[in-house]
Order: sequence, then structure tokens, then C-alpha cells
Amino acid sequence: MTAVQSHELEFCPEVAILGIAAWSGTGKTTLLESLLPRLRASGLRVAVIKHAHHRFDVDQPGKDSHRLRQAGAMPMLVASSRRYALMMETPEAEEADLAMLIRMVMPTAPDLILVEGFKDWPLPKLELYRPALGQPLLASQDSWVRAIASDATITEPDGVAELDLNDHDAIAAWIRHWVIAWPDTCSTLASQCRIAGQEEPSAGQREPLAGQREPSAGQRESSAGQEEPSAVPKEPSAGQEEPS
Repeated sequence: MTAVQSHELEFCPEVAILGIAAWSGTGKTTLLESLLPRLRASGLRVAVIKHAHHRFDVDQPGKDSHRLRQAGAMPMLVASSRRYALMMETPEAEEADLAMLIRMVMPTAPDLILVEGFKDWPLPKLELYRPALGQPLLASQDSWVRAIASDATITEPDGVAELDLNDHDAIAAWIRHWVIAWPDTCSTLASQCRIAGQEEPSAGQREPLAGQREPSAGQRESSAGQEEPSAVPKEPSAGQEEPS
């Protein structure tokens, strides 16, 4: 997998970020459907940013909002007492700008932003892996993968946590601890990624991220006894087939 060197994110210690990475057919959305109620029940406010195909639309032709968009409204925001939707045309963009989308979500004050897709962006990721699909581990090439949830026994790269893809309670507990440890992790990530497009450190330069330390007394929750989220970068390699 070839890294896109122009991508850069600014990490905020108040809002944890975690990507969900997997090959097509692994079941990313199905897992998120199961995890979100568990995370919400634990008191976490979770936002989700999902990558979509170029031609997706949430509007309906003939509706007032659609007519106004066609007339040139940029953006178009439609709202009721129940929900609101902001629609912005971006015909000149080759790809969605994850950094901008994160900034748009920030005012809603989530505790955690889960990102599905955006595989080329430099952010910590949880990989979902099913060996039966016949695809290689993304973690072997993506240095941002911090944990692998698989439905079979695998040999994960050094420093990457191993989770059972079918044990949704354990995955939710790992994510809760990721949020607890995020302020320290964020500090280290900000130091590593302060230069736009900076490459990952070589094998001889790798150091554990601060997210591996125990949370402070004020941060500890019932999930503190869970396995620490691993955050040891690994060297990416080029030329790998991209996941869908």
C-alpha cells in the first residue's frame, strides 16, 4: 500500500480518533452496528465518518432542498427539530478531505471519531481481518494499524494487539481503553506527524507510543484491566493491492 504523502491530520487530545480498516466483505458496517450501542452504553459519544462512492446522494430529486442545490446553493443545509443535513457539492475534488470532515464534526463534541475508509490517511487503525477472503494483512504494510480483530488465529506484526473478531464485547472494551489512553497517544502522534507528509520511522527508529502506558488514576474506568491498545509503528511497503 503506497502512502499518500500529502495527507496530514491534526490530532486533538480531547477527541480520540480510530480508523476501521478491512478488505471488502469483512463486515465493517456490521461490526460498527454492534459496537456503537455498546460504546454509547459505556457513556461515550461516538461520531462516524464513512467514505462513500463518488455519486452517493442523501437528497431526493424534486424536493425543495434538491432544487435549491441544483440552483447553486453551496452548501445546502436542511433542518428540522429531529435532525439536520448539510450537503456540499465538491466537483473539483479528486477525493474527500478527511481533515476537513473531522473539523466539521468537532463542534458536536464527540469523545471518539470512528473513520471507515480513507485508507491512505495517516491515522491509527483497527484492522478487521478474515483469512478466508484470501487477502493479506493490511497491518503488514500499514504502520498505522494498532490492533487486528480476526476470526482465526494469525501471526500479527510485533506490537499490534490481537482481538477476536467475533467477541464484540472485547473489541468494545479495547476501544474504550483506546479513548482513555488517547491524550498520551495524541501527544506522541503530534510529535511524530508534525511535518506534513513525514514518512514513518525506520525499524531502527521505532519507539512505543505513549498510549501503551497505564492511564492516570483520574482516567481509569472499568475497562482499565483490558489489554493496552498497541501503538508501535511498523514500516509500510509499496506495491500492495488496495482494499476496497
